[in-house]
Amino acid sequence: MESLKAMEEVDAENMCQLCNSIRSKYVCPRCNISYCSVSCYKSPNHSDCSEEFYKGNVQEWLAAEGTDPEAKNEMMEILKRINQQDDEFDDCVDESDGDSDEEESLSDRLAMVDLDNPDELWAKLLPEEKQEFLELIKSGDVAKLVPEWEPWWEDKHPMPKVRFADDNSEPEYKSKCPKIRTVPEFSHLTKTEPSPQVYFNLINVLASYSITARYMNGDFSELPREAATILINISKNLSSNAIFNDLESAVESVNQCIIDCPWITLEPDSKRVLQMTNDVTWILEGPNEEEPFFYAKAALSEAIEIMCAAKNFKETRRRGKFSSAFPEPTEASPLASKSTLNKCMKKLEYYLSWTDKHLSAYRIK
Repeated sequence: MESLKAMEEVDAENMCQLCNSIRSKYVCPRCNISYCSVSCYKSPNHSDCSEEFYKGNVQEWLAAEGTDPEAKNEMMEILKRINQQDDEFDDCVDESDGDSDEEESLSDRLAMVDLDNPDELWAKLLPEEKQEFLELIKSGDVAKLVPEWEPWWEDKHPMPKVRFADDNSEPEYKSKCPKIRTVPEFSHLTKTEPSPQVYFNLINVLASYSITARYMNGDFSELPREAATILINISKNLSSNAIFNDLESAVESVNQCIIDCPWITLEPDSKRVLQMTNDVTWILEGPNEEEPFFYAKAALSEAIEIMCAAKNFKETRRRGKFSSAFPEPTEASPLASKSTLNKCMKKLEYYLSWTDKHLSAYRIK
């Protein structure tokens, strides 16, 4: 009897907190209330929370994607597919309705829309489109409709077996990588012999850079301050001068920072450490044996560029009626200060100079 009573108590704890009749399957990411289905999630008792959370995400996503030359076409495809996709929570979806008229109407409505302005786009959507678009943003499925960025460091470019003496052309892979910055010679930066831990500290920074690049889908140009803040916060070496003694702890530290950080919206992933380890390995191996440090220098150079862009960034985004009703994405966490950005730039320049002078003595262990 006691066992049965305990089971009943466990079941009661797992019931949907909105209808109190069905076992909960999901948890609201904003208020942590447990719910069983999209119907409960949309219920009046929960609408204030869901609207505020989703609209904030919509504004952030639209602002990040809006200036891409191909963004209008991508947005059109996303909105068209919204009307074609099954609702993951509902069993019944009427797929018999033709969508040609809907797509034509949608095209007409968005024909003159400025995708730089999330308020203007939002005003053009029908109520059901707004709701479904919000759900698509929340579920993360919107990323499936946008081409996934392919990291440049995954490409290997074997040295050609034959090379003409007068061939001074730059290898094609260099045009796909961040431009390498010029930094002072290492001997000009310090006369002190660097400790072996510098290598593992560098790994911590490179792992943080790789996850930031993937998180931003390879594009830092529109949100450099957010990118810099993420990069600094998930690298303990950059944020608090942590010292690492091996590859495993250097990479695991980044993973733990991601887990502990409430404003980095990455789902728990058991494969993330492996992915970061692979990323670091590929970066440190370089494109080929002739230039094994090129990718490491390119990654560090872009990290410096992110800090520089963040420091010099001037906000030009407009705040309309819809946008002003909700907080900016970065209000959840303070952006890195200029003094912090300057400090991190100096450290990254140190690592870039160190890479030229000392990286050849190390290998992934």
